[in-house]
Amino acid sequence: MRYRITGGILALGFIALTTTSARAQENDFNRPGAYVGLGGTYAVSAFQGPAKDLFGDSLGFQARGGYRLNEIFAVEALYEYVDDFGVKGGRGGIWTNNFTVGGKLILPLDRFQPYLSGGIGFLNAEPNTNGDGQWAFAGRFSGGTDLAITEHVALFLDAGYVIPAGGSAIGDIQYFSFGWGAKYLF
Repeated sequence: MRYRITGGILALGFIALTTTSARAQENDFNRPGAYVGLGGTYAVSAFQGPAKDLFGDSLGFQARGGYRLNEIFAVEALYEYVDDFGVKGGRGGIWTNNFTVGGKLILPLDRFQPYLSGGIGFLNAEPNTNGDGQWAFAGRFSGGTDLAITEHVALFLDAGYVIPAGGSAIGDIQYFSFGWGAKYLF
C-alpha cells in the first residue's frame, strides 16, 4: 500500500513537471518587444537644505513605456506625477512632474524578473500656492521586479530615487518613489 501511494505521488510529480515544462516553452516572458504600463506611486520626501524637514510625503501616479531589446536589456521612458508634498503643520506644498528616459538591466527568471534601472531627464517642481514652477535636469535610479501574469500582462513593483541637478532650490527636491502597477507587453 505504501509503495502504491509513493508511486502515485511520484507519477503526479512527473506529470506536473512535464506539463510545467511544456507551458514554459509555450510562454515566452523574455521576448523582445514594446510595453506600456500605468500605476500608483508613494513618494517619500528626502528634501535637502532649508526644505529638509518642512515637507511630508505624497501619493501620485506613474506611466511608463519602453522596448525590450533582448532578454536582459530594455530602454524605458517614465513619467511620474507626485501630488503635493504638503507642508507639515501648515498650508501649501509642492507638486512635481518627473520625465526620465533610461536603461533597464533585467534578470530573466521566467515569470519573476528583477531589474535595476537608471536614467536622466527633467524634474518640474511647483509650489501649489503661487504656480511659479522651476525645471531642472534630474537623474532617477531604481530597482524592482516584474511579475508576468500572462504572456502579455505583468505587474510591477519598484523603488526609485529622484535626484535633480543644480544649485537652486529645485536641486534640494530629492525624493524616494515606491511604485506599483500593471503593464501590457505587445
